[in-house]
Amino acid sequence: MVKTDSSSENALLCPSCGALNSPKTLICASCGVSLADFWAALPRIRDLQDEQAAIHREQLKDDVSIAIADGMDRGKRQVSLQLGAALGIAAVLAILIVIGTAGYARIQRLRQEQLAAQYNAAMMCLENDEYLCARDEFEALLQEQPDYNGAQDRLNDARYGLAQQYVKVGQWELAVAELDALLQERPDDERALALLQETYERWIQDAAGRKEWFTALRIMMQRDARFAPKD
Repeated sequence: MVKTDSSSENALLCPSCGALNSPKTLICASCGVSLADFWAALPRIRDLQDEQAAIHREQLKDDVSIAIADGMDRGKRQVSLQLGAALGIAAVLAILIVIGTAGYARIQRLRQEQLAAQYNAAMMCLENDEYLCARDEFEALLQEQPDYNGAQDRLNDARYGLAQQYVKVGQWELAVAELDALLQERPDDERALALLQETYERWIQDAAGRKEWFTALRIMMQRDARFAPKD
């Protein structure tokens, strides 16, 4: 058996078992591998290793390129699907907006037609001197739309006509209530003020005629508070 010098600085490692051998050793003292054959084949082994490494790098580069291309394709498909979904949602929203707008316009048109019909009914009551009917209809109309064209003025006319009817039948308190409501809207309405003063006078005369002196005195005080006597 060939001895090896493990302390030599030039000792070589056996490529098979890793044992230390001197540079002049041809056969590994540990496992019997031909070191000369190994060193002769070493350049070829390294070439083969380099070739395998190059092949591996090319394969890795191809795999990376394929992965990138697949990722881009998937990204494009995902973007396309998202874009298609967004366009679909936008189309649905546009349709809903159109339907909603048309529906709202139809509701508004029907509402205006209903208000117009209510106004016409109130005007018919007013023209036929049915002032209680006219007052109630105009009040209901103004509850729906406070700024309905001309409705407030016609309501005041109905209140004045109704107050006149109450005065004729001696319903003094009801007459005063209607005139007060009218004057809240038109404080300077001269015909309403004149009728209110007349109502108080006739109410006092009626109470005095029935000898209801306390009632007559109370009404006189109300009249004087509303219409202070001129100096």
